[in-house]
Amino acid sequence: MKLFDILKQQGLFANDIRMRINNGQININGNVVKDNIELDIELDEFSNAIIIEAGNFICKLIQLKQSTSSKLTNGQIFAIQLKIFGFENLFDSNINNELTEHLNKFIFVKTSKKEFFLLEKKI
Repeated sequence: MKLFDILKQQGLFANDIRMRINNGQININGNVVKDNIELDIELDEFSNAIIIEAGNFICKLIQLKQSTSSKLTNGQIFAIQLKIFGFENLFDSNINNELTEHLNKFIFVKTSKKEFFLLEKKI
C-alpha cells in the first residue's frame, strides 16, 4: 500500500501530505521520506491499513508477562529499555534483544512532532 493512501486514511489531505514530504516532516523508522513509497503491511478485510495507535501499543508491550530467567517481567524490562533508548530510536536499530525483535515486526511512521503511529509489517 502506498504511503499517501495510508496518510489519507489517517485524515491528512493530499496537499498537506505533499507539504510535509517537501519539508521533511514525515519519517519512517527514523528516516526522512522523500517520495510516495510502497509499504508491505498488513491490511484489514476492506484493504485498509491496520493503524496501531502508539500509546496503546506501548501499554500492551509493558504488560507482558514473566521472563523465565528474570525476576522482572518482560514488560518491566521493556519499560526500562524504552526509557533508556527511547521508543522511536529502537525501530530498525542494531540492538539485538527481545524488545527490538518484537519492534522490528512494525513500521514506525511519524507525521509531525507529536503525531505518530505504527503499521504491522506483512510476514
